[in-house]
Amino acid sequence: MQKIINLIIISLALYGCQTHKTNDGQIDLTGKWDFQIDSLNVGVAEKWFEKDLTNQIYLPGSMDEAGFGKEHIAGTPLYDGKPEIQRPSRKRHYIGAAWYQKQIDIPQNWDNKKISVSFERCMWQTELWVNGKYAGENHTLCAPHEFDITSFVKAGENTLSMRIDNSPFVNLGSWSHGYSPSIQTIWNGAVGDIHLIAKDNIHMENIRVYPSLENQTLIVKGQILSSAAIETSGELSYIISDKDNKQLLTKTEAVSINNKTIDFETTIELNNKLMPWDEFTPNLYSLQAILESGKTKDLEKVRFGLRDIEAKDGRFLVNGKKSLCAESTTPAVFH
Repeated sequence: MQKIINLIIISLALYGCQTHKTNDGQIDLTGKWDFQIDSLNVGVAEKWFEKDLTNQIYLPGSMDEAGFGKEHIAGTPLYDGKPEIQRPSRKRHYIGAAWYQKQIDIPQNWDNKKISVSFERCMWQTELWVNGKYAGENHTLCAPHEFDITSFVKAGENTLSMRIDNSPFVNLGSWSHGYSPSIQTIWNGAVGDIHLIAKDNIHMENIRVYPSLENQTLIVKGQILSSAAIETSGELSYIISDKDNKQLLTKTEAVSINNKTIDFETTIELNNKLMPWDEFTPNLYSLQAILESGKTKDLEKVRFGLRDIEAKDGRFLVNGKKSLCAESTTPAVFH
C-alpha cells in the first residue's frame, strides 16, 4: 500500500511541471515520411536503410491511421481470437517491424554543435540508421526515443532510416498499461513531437524544479555539459514569468565550466509573489534558465505550479487540504 501511495505522490508532484525546449536550434520533422512494412523481418539483412522505401506515411501518426495493417471487421473477434466486446480495437492491426525514412537538411550554422533527433513516443523498439550507418537503438515506452547523431550527419542533405518494431520486447505481464491490447491497444508509429535538436558544445540538460508553497521557494536543479578543452566561466540566470510573460522574479549566478558534467542547484525565494496551484485554480508559471558563456547562449524552459503534496494519516494532502485521487481507467472498463 505504501508503495502505491508513494507512486501517486510522485505522479502528483510531477503534474504541472513540464519541460519544453525552445524553438531555437530545432527543426520540426512533422510531415510525410517514406514507409514500408517489414512483416518478414528482412529489412536489416537486406539493408533497407540504403534503399528507397515504397510507401508514404504522415508522422506523427500510426500505421492504422494511414490505412496500413490488417483491417478489423466490426462484430468479429479480435486478432488474438478474443471477443470484441472485451476491449477496444484498432481499425487495423499489425505487430512486427516497419521502416520510416526521411531526408533532412542540416544547416551550415549547425557546424560544431551537438545534434540529436527525438521521437516523443514510439512503441516499442526503435533502431536508427543515418546515411546508411547504424546510430543506435531505444526501447522505452514512457520517454522520448532520442539519438545523438552528431558524428553521422553533415551539412546539407542527410537520410534518417528508422526501424520500429512493436513486438513484445520484454514480458510486462498480461495487465500492463504500457503494452496491452486491453488498455491503450498496440500500435506502430511515432506520436508527439518529432524534431532535430542542435546544442552548443556548452549547454544545459535535465532541468528540474521543486516548488514549495509552505517554504515559498523554488529549488532548481540541472546539469551543464561541456566539451570545451579549457575551463571557462559564465552566468546562469533564472527568470520566473506568469502566463502573460510578465517577469516576476529573477536571479543570476556565476558558474565555472570545464569539460565535465557539472551538476548545479539553486534556491529562488518566491516572497509570496506566486499564486498557489490546485485542481480548482491551476495557476502555472514559467521558469527560464539561461546559460551564457562567451558567444554561447542556451535557454531551457520549465512550466510549474506552486504546491505542496504529502501523505498524512492515510490521506493525500494538497497544500494542506485533503484531496481525493480517483482511478479513471481499469482494464476493459472505460468511463
